[in-house]
Amino acid sequence: TPDEGQNLATSAFVGVQVNDASNFRFVTKIPYRIHGAENGVGEGMAFVMHRDPRGTAAIGNGGSGLAVYGSPEETIRPALVIEWDTVYHPIDGQDDRANGIHIVQVNDTMETLAQTSGPGGWVWDDENNWDDWVVSVRTGDFGGSAIIGELELMYNCDGNHRLDVWLSILETESFSVDNFHFKDLFFPNEDDGFLYLGFTSSVGTVADNHDICGFLFDTDYCPSARQ
Repeated sequence: TPDEGQNLATSAFVGVQVNDASNFRFVTKIPYRIHGAENGVGEGMAFVMHRDPRGTAAIGNGGSGLAVYGSPEETIRPALVIEWDTVYHPIDGQDDRANGIHIVQVNDTMETLAQTSGPGGWVWDDENNWDDWVVSVRTGDFGGSAIIGELELMYNCDGNHRLDVWLSILETESFSVDNFHFKDLFFPNEDDGFLYLGFTSSVGTVADNHDICGFLFDTDYCPSARQ
């Protein structure tokens, strides 16, 4: 989404075939930018894995919905949502940080599985420029150019059903969700089928530029330790 407009929502998904969901594993690396703040800071974006019946057309509400959440009919589900959240969004009653990475499981109910414990709020740059303020998941601007950050995920690479998350610009090196069972969420009654991967973003009464600068998703190469 651009650093303008109000209550916009965007999504983009591709379908991939999953075989042997019980042993599914993956590594993904996502270089990204969240920057601008000509009109405040908001709302955020998300990496989403889902099996919503709408497939590649799935989309939620703008603003605090992050293009994932909304009414029961609008919310993308079942889904695993990795939020780059730049504004306080108490949409599921558990998001208690104004900004950070949140891992949310969406099915009949929504549950925040983990969230970053890094610094909240925002800080001004050395010259007290409004345009260059930085919150913990925002990459911000430096010298007129947007800085690129990277989100990295690893799942089940040791066969332990652990989801590990790294964000290049956070003070915390990583955080994890133990015993996340991919099959139970996405394939409870079968072991193969289509899964949808992609991104959502939204702006509300405030806006940012939300840019995905690349995307690697690998189910074959899954190292036991971060490379």
